[in-house]
Amino acid sequence: MKKVITILLAAVMITSTFAGCAGSANPSSETTAPATTSAAKTTAPTEATTATLSETDDAIVDAGLKVDENGKITDKNGKEVKTEDGKVEVKTEDGKTVKVDADDIKDANENKKAVSSSKKSSSSTSGNKTSGSSSSSNKSSSSSNKNSSGNKTSSGSTTTKKPSTSSSTKPKTVAVTSVKLSKSSLTITQGKSSSFTVTINPSNATNKSYTVTTSNSNAAVSCSGSKVTVTGKKAGSTTITVKASNNKSATCKVTVTAQATSKPTTVTDDTLLTHKQVASDSTMKKVTDYINSYFKNMGFVYDTTLNKNNSGWLYDWSGNYGGDYYFSLNRIKKEASECFYNELAAITALDGLTFGKDIQYSDVRFNCYYQKRSDGEYDIFFCYG
Repeated sequence: MKKVITILLAAVMITSTFAGCAGSANPSSETTAPATTSAAKTTAPTEATTATLSETDDAIVDAGLKVDENGKITDKNGKEVKTEDGKVEVKTEDGKTVKVDADDIKDANENKKAVSSSKKSSSSTSGNKTSGSSSSSNKSSSSSNKNSSGNKTSSGSTTTKKPSTSSSTKPKTVAVTSVKLSKSSLTITQGKSSSFTVTINPSNATNKSYTVTTSNSNAAVSCSGSKVTVTGKKAGSTTITVKASNNKSATCKVTVTAQATSKPTTVTDDTLLTHKQVASDSTMKKVTDYINSYFKNMGFVYDTTLNKNNSGWLYDWSGNYGGDYYFSLNRIKKEASECFYNELAAITALDGLTFGKDIQYSDVRFNCYYQKRSDGEYDIFFCYG
């Protein structure tokens, strides 16, 4: 069956609706996202709060995925599941494929427990219990009895009354389990900006506010909702730390390159290129020639008859290498070839196969070529069969 995968060399952007930080932060400063929390106390009788599972949680639970104390991921049969970069794929009810890691699996199972627990509603009871009256007809004089409250009744009847009782429920506090960033590293030119998104897990965490700090003044940050924007101030490196309300955190390494004062007179394979130089026939030919040579040297079978219409194919495009003086030819060749290989290995892994063990490189035919688009960009197709 034909498999079509679009490769984006930039990290996938994962967004989540939550209260993010507002305003901007100066270098070496802290930007705080306002917490959106609510606490309420209700007195019974009340309706129980109903917890829900996300589509991804449902997919994880349906697959029976679990994580043991050693971090090993197993399926519902207890068999270890192979991972790619620590992640496995699950399919949601609407047919979408989602990559999840051990933290996501733990969160899904915890959320499943919360859903089961929420189905038990609290109830309050109140009522009076009255004992029957008793009298003695053998005695000429009547005697008085004490009731449960300590009051006497002249008729000799005893009444016991229990006070009404009520129960109260308090919303459960859901703690943050992890902070994830869509990018673990950034390279930006001085005066330019780039961004990444923040995801606070689990999605139903009570307090999803976060703070963003930089380790020095080489870059400045500002944030809006789940998006954090980084602006290069001066050449060098810095570390951006995103921290949740309970100190769970994640970092992004940022490299700021100096703004080029003029176009290089001599262009080598290590020269940082303008986007116009990247999006050109000469650069694309060098890239695709290198990729074809890279896979031929590994033992794959080069077949020029393969194209995107008669085979499986992977995809890259010149727009992935945007901006001036960000990428050299050597870097583009390395990233594209390694990315194609990793994606092809991931596809075979979905069928339970492994290169070098279940299949040989010589079992796979391939062809890499490029096409120019009407907007001036270039599509790169890696076809396989």
